Amino acid sequence: MDAIKGKMVKLAGETETATARANKFEEEGEGYKKDADKIEQQLANITKKFQSMESQYDVVIEDLFNATIKLEEKEKVAANAEADVGSSSRRILLMEDDADKSENRLATAISGCSELLCELMSKLKQEHSCFRTSPQMRRTLMNLRINSRMQKQFC
Repeated sequence: MDAIKGKMVKLAGETETATARANKFEEEGEGYKKDADKIEQQLANITKKFQSMESQYDVVIEDLFNATIKLEEKEKVAANAEADVGSSSRRILLMEDDADKSENRLATAISGCSELLCELMSKLKQEHSCFRTSPQMRRTLMNLRINSRMQKQFC
C-alpha cells in the first residue's frame, strides 16, 4: 500500500507539474494567437494597400498607354508637317529658279524690243524727213484722210 500511496503521490506531483506546464503552454498559445491575430490584421492592411496600389498602377499604365497613343499620333502629324514644309521649300526653290529664268528672258526680250524700237525710230525719222520733203506724198495722204472720213460718214 505504501508503494501505491507513493505512486499516487508521485502521480499527483507529476499531474500538477503537467497541469502547470499545460497552463503555461496555453498562456503561451494565447499569446501566440494574439500575435497571430495582430499579424493577420497587419497582413489584411498590407493586402488592402497592395490592392489599392495595384489599382493605381493599372490606372497609371492605362494613362501611359493612352499618352503613348496620343504621342504617336502627334509624331505622325509632326512628320507629315515636316514633309509638307520640305516639299513647300523645294517648290519655293523651283519657283524662285523659274522666276529668275523668266526675269532673264524678260530682260532679253526687253533689250531685243528696245533695239527693234531704236531701229523703228530711226526708220520713222527717215520716213518723216522723206515725207516733209515730198509735197506729192503730202497731198496723197491728205486725200486718203479725206476719203476715209467720207467713207465713215456714209457707212
